[in-house]
Amino acid sequence: MGAGRLAAGFLAFAVALTPSVRPRRAAAASPNAAAAAARDSVRALSIRYAYGAAASLATAALEPQARKGVADSILASIAEWRLQALSRGGWYARPETWAAADEAIRLKERAFGRDHRELARTLALASTVHMLAGNGEQAESLAQRSVTIYERAADPDSLLPRVNVSIKVSA
Repeated sequence: MGAGRLAAGFLAFAVALTPSVRPRRAAAASPNAAAAAARDSVRALSIRYAYGAAASLATAALEPQARKGVADSILASIAEWRLQALSRGGWYARPETWAAADEAIRLKERAFGRDHRELARTLALASTVHMLAGNGEQAESLAQRSVTIYERAADPDSLLPRVNVSIKVSA
């Protein structure tokens, strides 16, 4: 089954499952609108604990032929929701989940830059995935990078208390 048919099938499933997430009519005319509808469906499936369906729909939406003409920020959001679905579904110890984490990070960097808070959130999620999988060094590296970005982006006049984050992973 081709990726396009697979994506259409999962999108139809998602729409049937969540009537409030019906794709807009513009989805057929605009790659961004279609990708945004897929992102919204992935999010809705994840929220409803349908992690396998969410991850499959997101994977189909991130296929090379589905990416043509889609904004990097939408692709990055789909990739992050896929990573969330995979980790919440308990598939954090699989190499394909680690590859999904790497892709989400790459897409966030491309869409927002290397020092953006959106990237920091994805790095924190990827760190959690690696920590749960027992990849301590990778988890620590990603977490430290996330904390560094958050610290640089912090508003010094913020009312939020400063938090001293210490990351220590035992073997």
